[in-house]
Amino acid sequence: MTADKISEDPIYFSCLDEVNIFKIDGRGSMNNVHLFVSMCDEIIKFGKKRIVVDFGNCIGLDSTFMGSLVEIDDKLHAIDGELILIQVSDKVKVVLNLLGVLEIVKITNDLKLPDNLKFEKINNFQITDMERIKLIHSAHKKLVESNPENIVQFGDFLTALESELNDM
Repeated sequence: MTADKISEDPIYFSCLDEVNIFKIDGRGSMNNVHLFVSMCDEIIKFGKKRIVVDFGNCIGLDSTFMGSLVEIDDKLHAIDGELILIQVSDKVKVVLNLLGVLEIVKITNDLKLPDNLKFEKINNFQITDMERIKLIHSAHKKLVESNPENIVQFGDFLTALESELNDM
């Protein structure tokens, strides 16, 4: 069975020299994070080491998206790369801080993208229920590993996800 939910919050991609750039338009959530994670995994697989995420048009993030940011940051650090978040609003910083993500990922508002940089919308593709649950589980597990205080918020949720994965 596939999840048919098409995200109303698009993610855009561009490349400038060796820098891979994403723009989050609207919310970064479990409904569109698979687009971001899949592209990042491909970028890293091909040895690219620098990913910039522009949050200038982002109005919010859920915990799945935040956990995925931490996972991508870890993967990049493993190959001496870096994830940089730019144009992060105070509202989004508050949310990132709640789960300890601000202590992990690099944020700067000093980096400006060229005005003429062309972005392409990452086309949505189907993701199975199993893949979505694995992605959600992995992101929340990473949030707990990176900040043990998050077990209070996500411990029961992780247990429920693990049970659901075992039943599939």
